Amino acid sequence: MFQHSGTMDRGKQHLSITVVPDSGSAELAGITGNCKIDIVDGKHFYEFEYSLP
Repeated sequence: MFQHSGTMDRGKQHLSITVVPDSGSAELAGITGNCKIDIVDGKHFYEFEYSLP
């Protein structure tokens, strides 16, 4: 499960997308991480960095 928070400041966006602690189950138990979204020419690119115990 992700927790997403976003703000706009004079046209610039700031996003914080993180894995909710203890939200993983089965093979994903203990997962931590964050997600980054870049928007280039109207196209969305996602990068998900995570680690497992």
